[in-house]
Amino acid sequence: MDNNKRHIGSLGENAAAEFYASEGFDILKRNWRYKRLGEVDIIAGKGDVIVFSEVKFRSEKKFSQASEAVNSDKQRRIRKLAEIFTLQNCSLYGEKYVRFDVAEVYPCSAYTKSEISGLFVSDDMVVSVIENAF
Repeated sequence: MDNNKRHIGSLGENAAAEFYASEGFDILKRNWRYKRLGEVDIIAGKGDVIVFSEVKFRSEKKFSQASEAVNSDKQRRIRKLAEIFTLQNCSLYGEKYVRFDVAEVYPCSAYTKSEISGLFVSDDMVVSVIENAF
């Protein structure tokens, strides 16, 4: 992957992690990977909820929503990764309600001032989280 894309993706993940922290979640893991199955961008916990969040950054929102990139194959992999993570860590986190989110991240320039009102903004990035996305 191109270093610039990786850097921008990392900035988007940082903004999404800040969103979850602002909502009172503890960030349990970032970029958690299991063998060759793939990775989960953010795993966060709060109370009896554990969230597995896929972060999607797009430079603009003209053509499609970032969440549309989370297709059924990606959803299936994230569900499997969540199952493995919870089985491996049940002694640490106990029984939790599992939620699958998609965090869409766009630069502020993709929005008008009135559209940004009420959205989470961090470091010139706008974060919009779709809870229970799949």
